[in-house]
Amino acid sequence: MSENKIRNTSRKPVVLMSMGAQERKGHDYQVMTHKYIQPLVQFSGCVPVLVPTCCGIDDLEQYLD
Repeated sequence: MSENKIRNTSRKPVVLMSMGAQERKGHDYQVMTHKYIQPLVQFSGCVPVLVPTCCGIDDLEQYLD
């Protein structure tokens, strides 16, 4: 048997957070401020996954697979 053992622990829920577009000094960025991420982690105990939307939102369902 492998030395890598899977623990029988419950998984934290995963929450997709869509990022916003912002331009800074002539460059486009995908951003998410800490003030939106921190409460999710602190109060719900979830794992936030930041999802860039710069190429559209058509593929968001694939993040769940």
